[in-house]
Amino acid sequence: MIIFNINTRVYNLISLLCVTGEYPVASLGILGDRTCYRRLVTNMCKMQTYHNSETGEKITCRALNISGKGKLKTLRLTKYALPLARWVEGAEFYTETHLKNNRSSNEQTVERHHRMAEAVAIIQQSGFEYRPWYLPKIQIENHQCSAIDEPSYFLPKVFRGDISNPSQKYTFSRVVGTLMTPNKTLMVYNTRNAIMKWDGQGESRTKINVENFSYRNTKKGEIDSAIIMGQNLNYVLGLIHQTEKQYKLASTFQKFNLLTMFYNIHYIPLNQFGAKLIQVLTLPNCHNYILSLIYNDESLKSGSMSLNYDIYNNGVYTLSLLDYDMRRLILVKSEIKTLIKEGKPFIYQILCFPEQIDELYQYLGDYVEYLTVNIDELLDLLYEE
Repeated sequence: MIIFNINTRVYNLISLLCVTGEYPVASLGILGDRTCYRRLVTNMCKMQTYHNSETGEKITCRALNISGKGKLKTLRLTKYALPLARWVEGAEFYTETHLKNNRSSNEQTVERHHRMAEAVAIIQQSGFEYRPWYLPKIQIENHQCSAIDEPSYFLPKVFRGDISNPSQKYTFSRVVGTLMTPNKTLMVYNTRNAIMKWDGQGESRTKINVENFSYRNTKKGEIDSAIIMGQNLNYVLGLIHQTEKQYKLASTFQKFNLLTMFYNIHYIPLNQFGAKLIQVLTLPNCHNYILSLIYNDESLKSGSMSLNYDIYNNGVYTLSLLDYDMRRLILVKSEIKTLIKEGKPFIYQILCFPEQIDELYQYLGDYVEYLTVNIDELLDLLYEE
């Protein structure tokens, strides 16, 4: 017998599948302990009795089905799991969105669904609302007051607009969702374990459409930030460099690369640490606010070098990458190369989380020192403040 309580593994898994329709078996580790989730999935693929301790109901069924091979191996709800979907209040959405449509096993379709499902899983683990049946209703008329009171994640189809209107219809977009907070809106992408294709014109068009909703529902309508999820920093950097190459080759009217579309591009690893990092990013003015908690005003002095830095103290330059901002990371590597080439001595420190060090070291090497902050302690301090 499997106990079905709110916020248990089985509750979260059913909720997630009601929203996404399917989930990659290879990515169960995003949801928590991989071994525990594999054991749960194995059990749920067999006939089991589920006991809802809140209502006292008991249901016996085979709730899950696994299909596909290799990287396409996917997890889906069976038709017998609808009573469980009702327990999480997601049955209506699941039926209308997924059950009434034919489930394609086409590789590109499954890969696109997996890309979206992993992003939703990260949001679920961050504790932000992602279930359409609990999300605030998006205002589509003129802005009256902010409809978003706390971080909320919306699937792409919410912002598709009138698909009969060619000016609003998506031509091509890799966006997997939009994270709205009262103070800002972030477009979300997931490059997974490859450098995804990028159509700057289509992405720019999508961004403008989402901005129209952002102006009506948040305090700041303009979208200047994006989140790119991925299994490795190299894939995210590779995507940025690829769009830069496309930018140089494109005509004047098609120049839409990542760095021109978004001032801040934050890399979120596809793991539990990534879910915590998103909590940091959603805080208002998180970059400056964190620095003010860690350093005193005396450290905010200007150094003599034209470096990208946040703190200067006794000849030491310190840059914070706690928000994993790719623009700042790319710029600091370029500046370090210039200093080395010119033979200028420098002491440069990177403020980061321990989980970031391995990837940052591969990119920046040992030309910099690494200072670390514990993310759990920082989150406790931030939310206490």
